[in-house]
Amino acid sequence: MLKAPECPHHNLKIVEIVGYRGRINAVEHVMYLIENVVALDKLVIDPVTRWCYHPTGINRDIKDVKEEEEARDHAMHQLKKMVPSTVQFVCL
Repeated sequence: MLKAPECPHHNLKIVEIVGYRGRINAVEHVMYLIENVVALDKLVIDPVTRWCYHPTGINRDIKDVKEEEEARDHAMHQLKKMVPSTVQFVCL
């Protein structure tokens, strides 16, 4: 797999990842951001793929809800450990 070049981002303060599922490529992406976004104050993880659903949330498949719960659990128990204490970690 190709590695992204190191490129410090000095002005990016808040990162929100929507549709997080805890797959290895997503974890690698988060780690890249943690390492390269030097001004990072807040990291928000949202496992819900909102673009797939009606705004009211109707017609959400139970499989998707279960995947979201698993992704949320992964974020809270695995990903949170990787985030520096200087960065606010939020999992929706």
